[in-house]
Amino acid sequence: MAFKIARPGNQQRGAVAAIQLAGAAFLLAAAMSNAASAATYYVRADGTAWSKGSSTSCASASTAMGVNAFRNQSYAAGDRIVLCHEGGVYRLTLDLPADGAPAAPITYDGRGTAVFSGSDIVSGWTHSGGNVFTAAFYTQPQQVFINGVFGNRKSGTSQLKSNRDWYFSGNTLYLYSASGDPDTIYTNPGVEASARQWGIIFSGRTHIAISGVIAKHTNQDGIGAWNPGSYVTIRNCVGEWNWKNGIAMNGNVNYQNIIIEDNVTRQNGLGGILFLGPGRDSIIRRNRCYDNADVQSNPVQYEWEHDWTFGIKLFDGTSHQEGILVESNHCYSNGRFMPGDYQGRGVGIWVDAVPGNPANPIIIRHNAVHDNAGNGIFIEISSNTITYGNVVHNNATNSGGTNQYAPGNIVIDSRNNFESNNNLVYNNTSYGGRKGIKVVTYEQWNCRVDNNIIRNNIAVGASEHNLYAVYGGDNDGQYGWGNMYENNNFGQESPGFIGWSWTNHSTYASWQNHYGLPTYSVPGDPEFEGTSWNNLTLKPTSPCRDTAMNLGSEFAQVLSELSSWPAGIITANQNSYDSGWEVGAYAFTGGQTDTIFADSLESGNLSAWVIVKD
Repeated sequence: MAFKIARPGNQQRGAVAAIQLAGAAFLLAAAMSNAASAATYYVRADGTAWSKGSSTSCASASTAMGVNAFRNQSYAAGDRIVLCHEGGVYRLTLDLPADGAPAAPITYDGRGTAVFSGSDIVSGWTHSGGNVFTAAFYTQPQQVFINGVFGNRKSGTSQLKSNRDWYFSGNTLYLYSASGDPDTIYTNPGVEASARQWGIIFSGRTHIAISGVIAKHTNQDGIGAWNPGSYVTIRNCVGEWNWKNGIAMNGNVNYQNIIIEDNVTRQNGLGGILFLGPGRDSIIRRNRCYDNADVQSNPVQYEWEHDWTFGIKLFDGTSHQEGILVESNHCYSNGRFMPGDYQGRGVGIWVDAVPGNPANPIIIRHNAVHDNAGNGIFIEISSNTITYGNVVHNNATNSGGTNQYAPGNIVIDSRNNFESNNNLVYNNTSYGGRKGIKVVTYEQWNCRVDNNIIRNNIAVGASEHNLYAVYGGDNDGQYGWGNMYENNNFGQESPGFIGWSWTNHSTYASWQNHYGLPTYSVPGDPEFEGTSWNNLTLKPTSPCRDTAMNLGSEFAQVLSELSSWPAGIITANQNSYDSGWEVGAYAFTGGQTDTIFADSLESGNLSAWVIVKD
């Protein structure tokens, strides 16, 4: 929870600050009452201290608990468990044993260096003939790493032809090693095979915080839970090289108040961050999700899930996911092109099968989403979402599919028996990609796209269409109706820059004639400062300045030109600059911003105020 104070001299902001500080004082008092009995304890992978009372530091094995001793202790609200790196890699699953309390979570702190690995070192190799060696291993690994380098999984021993090729069968691991015995040539750290499902798991836990942990090499998720509890924060962690996800909430119970912020999730086989099941009132913020499904998702598919990969994904199904804020994340280079790919392999941010709640919607804002293999932002068979103020650049440039199946930067679609209705797409900037903004049904049977509103967006530079709407997105009445396209800039008129109802339009007038209503479009080159993903701010002469529709205070905060992802997002209020709103994700402020300070009060420390916006 962040509390903000404006610079002195502004009475209005000062009044807001007074209210915020009053709330801060209340939380601080609650935290201090719980903190009286809180303590700090220490855990090492090789720890030998027999109880929490004898765990006093990370200095030696004898001054820290091992994991078994840690699990057998009781803990109080506000306790801090330091997960020491000094004892080496934790080759086990850490199942968190205790709950905290409101304003006094139990914190599990890896200090940025504690490593939880789902893999074990494989030793005792025997020459099996040629350049193939074998070793006993007790479970099916989904991944093998040779001195930290991802191995190439094969489907039989006859396919072992190059270094790092491996195959597993009958509790035996086979490895191709042209240089000789793996026990002697691979020692840094050696051959590692994934053996456990999770690095850290916290099913059912409430009021806990996990920070500064590196979780990798698992057969499923780095940090996660089946049927997670509530009031859980995962902050400043790394989830990498896991077979499925870096961080994942999985379950069929209502979990809420989950905060996933300031993490790195990379090179996982399925995705970076997954929310699966009936979650609500949660935040996914300032994370970097990149290179997921780039390596593990190879042409030999071992699990169907690896066909549907992503940076961040919310998946609901028949349950009730609502009130989730996805903001200020940097999602890029997820997935890789393979023959026949389209839509769902390598999506940047994906909302899938979420019926939604208009009173408590899913909100996707202020994210940078670029260079992913599939769709950039994908609203699939989902309703009542709000997507605004995002920069979406050059996604799906090499992916397969044609017409309604071709992916794009911002996509709303539905398919058999599902609907995607009442979604709002406001003030986004889309550049490049195959299609800029796309609204369609892609399999036409008992499905619709209705009442989606596309307003104040820039979508230019696509290789096929800057706007593409067919099979309902074009308000054909059979598959969709009530979709509105207003105050958008689709760039300069050119052959086929708008695809509408199976007709390629080369002028705004031609498209508006088929649309049947005024579009209030803002034509022409939007005049960006540059064309790279992080340089799509507007020049002073841009036709997109002061020409957008004012959508009210709820949507007034868009990006300042000074923003950088993920930790340096600065927003600007459209009502505070110029004579009107801008089209696209950026306000034109001329470099002006307010000074705002913030402090995280979970620790109750009011002394370390830092500038987050200047």
